[in-house]
Amino acid sequence: MEHPVTTLTRRRGKHRAPRPPRRPASTVSGLVAAAGLALTLAACGGSGSDVPDEDAVAAAVEDAVGTSDEDVEAAVEEWAESVSGKPDAPDEPLAVGDCAETIWYETPAAGLPSIDCDEEHDAEVYLAVPLDELGPSFPGTSEMQDHTKRDCTTGFEDFVGIPVDQSVNMFSVVYPTEESWADGDRTALCYATGRTMEPLTGSLEGVAE
Repeated sequence: MEHPVTTLTRRRGKHRAPRPPRRPASTVSGLVAAAGLALTLAACGGSGSDVPDEDAVAAAVEDAVGTSDEDVEAAVEEWAESVSGKPDAPDEPLAVGDCAETIWYETPAAGLPSIDCDEEHDAEVYLAVPLDELGPSFPGTSEMQDHTKRDCTTGFEDFVGIPVDQSVNMFSVVYPTEESWADGDRTALCYATGRTMEPLTGSLEGVAE
């Protein structure tokens, strides 16, 4: 008895485009971190004091790689958590001459612990700028930026030894929050930090680089 012959036919239709190869997690995280830093610097003229939201970072990464996927979304969420988390409040507020392992977003000086500058750190406070003349009401970040930019820029050159636009380092600022302002916080802290996001070791005072 002969068995019937079955003919296989290919289903017609559009061929699916091959999926792009998955990028290493380290590559995606690096793109997200770079996008976050670039948008931060663009928002505040190079001082590094404003942090962009997740949508802006995700859009920048999507433009860079041409697509958005689960890897990008996960990396953006991880980045957002890293810049918004807050440490326990220290016994003493951060002050001029102190170094900090990390400067947490929207955290006033009283909420930032200091470490020995000989240890790896991200920031070194070099100047305190009084904000009393801005009035009794909380002025907002934009007005505080305008008020501190000149002093922080001049102070950076005096501290490091060269102008900020010629340095491998840059400055940023710790501002009072609306809550700390209500508690009497009237001081902004200018701090030096590296442009490459690599940790610093030792003081930047007088390094002239």
